Amino acid sequence: GTAKVALSEAMRDGELREGVDLDVLLDLVFDPIYLRLLTRHAPLDDGFVEKLVDMALTGVAPHA
Repeated sequence: GTAKVALSEAMRDGELREGVDLDVLLDLVFDPIYLRLLTRHAPLDDGFVEKLVDMALTGVAPHA
């Protein structure tokens, strides 16, 4: 899909660490969104999505 292509490009450009499993990264980001959408256990808002993406990308950023 489009998201995987974008992540592949980011990896190629050095924005993600080489070898990151992009399918798992996509699950890491999208699954919590779907969970909130389906269960409505907590708000699905911009703040949540920003924190989610930030946490996911912090774990896959290139080593300094």
